[in-house]
Amino acid sequence: MRTQPELCSLFVLATMFTVDRRSPAVQERSEQLLQWAEQGFEVQGQWEQLGDALELHAELAFYQEDFPRALTLAYQARPHLSRESVLYPDNLLANALEAFLAGEVDGAWPSLVESLELSKRINSVVNVFSTFLYLGGICLEKGELQQASHYYHQALSFIEHDQELSRQQFLATGNMDPFFTSWVYHSLAQLSYERNELALRTMPEEAVHIFTSGGLIQARLLHASGETARSGRRSWG
Repeated sequence: MRTQPELCSLFVLATMFTVDRRSPAVQERSEQLLQWAEQGFEVQGQWEQLGDALELHAELAFYQEDFPRALTLAYQARPHLSRESVLYPDNLLANALEAFLAGEVDGAWPSLVESLELSKRINSVVNVFSTFLYLGGICLEKGELQQASHYYHQALSFIEHDQELSRQQFLATGNMDPFFTSWVYHSLAQLSYERNELALRTMPEEAVHIFTSGGLIQARLLHASGETARSGRRSWG
């Protein structure tokens, strides 16, 4: 395998989307194979393939919940990625997320629009779903609550439109990846808070990407509902 960078890269691509990509054993094996792939492509001067491997490595880091590393790897992949690559829309999402986190919400918009167009073309349900949520997040940040609601419900409608394709792409070993469930409910909770809709709901699946933020939203809701003591306990976990 070490002498076959393309085989290493393809093996990880297949593995990450057919088995439990959060399994430590799968992640450890994928990490090693991607390192071999990147080394091999660089030695051979196969720059487009190197871009694919680096972006796939960024995906792995994302599911390891190492977001700084994911953004770094996506940045390294960017100069080498072809627009025809199936992973190019993922890189656009990473670029948009980086801009959003830097407070450049308007700068994130073009990458999201392009990602949405390309992701629909290749039937990437996960990417379309994610892009709609990012677009909604930007609108929420800008105070455009009606438009944010539109994008959040577009995300939900899109996965309901082709339930079989959604099932194939969202499921890992038969179970819905909790990241996506948490993300959409977290987004709707933020929107409800901004609209002063304070009815409390049970927190969704806990995952590190939204756990702290989700706890703070619930603390805000409790405080706004006159339950300040409970809000303090919620914010401290």
